[in-house]
Order: sequence, then structure tokens, then C-alpha cells
Amino acid sequence: MTNLNSTAILPCNGLDKSLGQITRQAALELAGKHPEMEIICPVLLQRDKEKYKTSIQEKSFIVLDGCGTRCASKLAGENGIKILHRIYVPDAVKESGKKPGKSIIPDDEALGVSTFIRDKIEEILSEDNNPKQTSDENIPEADWSDGAVEYLELMIDKFILKVPKTGYLFNENDCWVKIRGEYARMGVTDYLQTNAGDIMFVGFPEPGTEISQFDDACEIESVKSVLQLISPVSGKITAINEKLKDQAELANEDPYGEGWMLEIKLTDFEEDKELLIDGSRYYEILKSKASQDNK
Repeated sequence: MTNLNSTAILPCNGLDKSLGQITRQAALELAGKHPEMEIICPVLLQRDKEKYKTSIQEKSFIVLDGCGTRCASKLAGENGIKILHRIYVPDAVKESGKKPGKSIIPDDEALGVSTFIRDKIEEILSEDNNPKQTSDENIPEADWSDGAVEYLELMIDKFILKVPKTGYLFNENDCWVKIRGEYARMGVTDYLQTNAGDIMFVGFPEPGTEISQFDDACEIESVKSVLQLISPVSGKITAINEKLKDQAELANEDPYGEGWMLEIKLTDFEEDKELLIDGSRYYEILKSKASQDNK
């Protein structure tokens, strides 16, 4: 197992919510079983960073987010914390099959989710010492370089919305995919990121997760809303864009390049591509959407 003396737990601060109480209980259970692990108080971290200066510099963190605001992840980002793993409690609730109540006093189902999270973290930490070989599923960065990309452009109010002419396919949910052999890279379109406003956070699934076409692949939190990257294709996630953990704004600044979100190994592209469209077709759909937006 990972050296627990160099691992800390940062739960969310939503103790007035049922899922926030689950993060608190999970952290207590984990630290109770492994007292060498440090629990970081999010309130104290926010008020007095110096208290945890040594831990921030020397330790890796398990971050427990209770809800879509992901306050623990944001707090980690603001303080330059090295995140070893993130746990999103709503996902853990689904995985566990439990149905916790809405009371801030944890019921048996909520306590069951807490224990599930504790066990999941222990399993993750154990796997860190026995990493799976994934080098055969990674593509060199250079393979994704296209050089200069030509765009179709549409002026809407003060915004110029861009659509790559070639090299990309799209679904009607405003997400794109770029294919390289058995692999694909995907992200959100210029139209989606413009409508979303400033993107503050991207919640990623774990590499190795299998997704199907039209599944929710990433959760994207902006100043306006929480939305999803709807996967254009089916496959197994082989990489996430680590840059977006600290620079989520890249999804706004360069949505078709540095702002990509996931890479996957394709499982059924011949079937998936029947429901995808090229740049010129997506551009026509974009014009129709923009027209409706301005009514």
C-alpha cells in the first residue's frame, strides 16, 4: 500500500448536507483504521493555510467531494495541493447501491456509503503499489498534432464561434472527437464553452473506465452551470487531460486543442460513426442553434 504517512485526507465542507456528512464519516473511518493518515480540516485550511504548510508541501491528498460544487477539489487547487485521488460521493452512492436519507444525521445507508468509500480508497492505494501496465494504450503527444487548423466561423453578437473544417467529428450535443487509429481524443465545442462561460472545474472519470456513446463522460462546472461532455464514441478511457486540473480555463481558450478532455481506446467506432457528423454539417446545426438562442 502507498506510504500512508505521506497521505492526507481532505473532505468537503458541506457538513450541513447529508452527502457532506458522508465525506466526514468516510474520512474519520479511514483515519481511524489508518491513524498515520492526516485529516485536513477544510475550514482551517481556508482560514490559515500556514497551519498545513508542511503537509501541503510533503504529502499527497485524497480529496472527497460531496456534491457538484466540488469545494474540496477547488480548495486543493487554490492551495497547490498534490491530489493523489478524488472521490465524488454521488458516484460512490450509485456504485454502492445504498440509498442514504437526506438528514444530516447519517442513517445506516449513509454509513454504508462511508464504509464503501473507505474500502474503495484502501483498494486504490493498494493498486498504486501494483500499477497496471498501460503503456500499450497510450499515444505519443506528437500523434495528435495537426499543424494549422482551418475553421468555419460564425459571428454571434460579440463572439466568433469556430468549427474545424476537417479532422474532427461531432455529435449534436456539441462535443467533438478526433480519431487516430484505434484511439480517440474528445472535448467540447467552441459553441458549448462559449455558452457555458468561464469553466472553473472538470471532473474526470478514472482511466480504465469504459464508456458508451452518449454517456456522460466528464462533468464540467462553469460560472453559469454544471454540464456534461456527452461522449461521441464508445471505448475505454486511457488518459485524461491533467492540465485541466489546474488550468480548466484551457477548455475555454483552446477547446479543440489544449482544452481536450479525454482519450479513449475505441471499441465500436464503425457503429458509432453512423451517429456522428462532419464539420460542415455541424456548422449548419450551429447556425440553427445560434438563431434560436437569439430569439
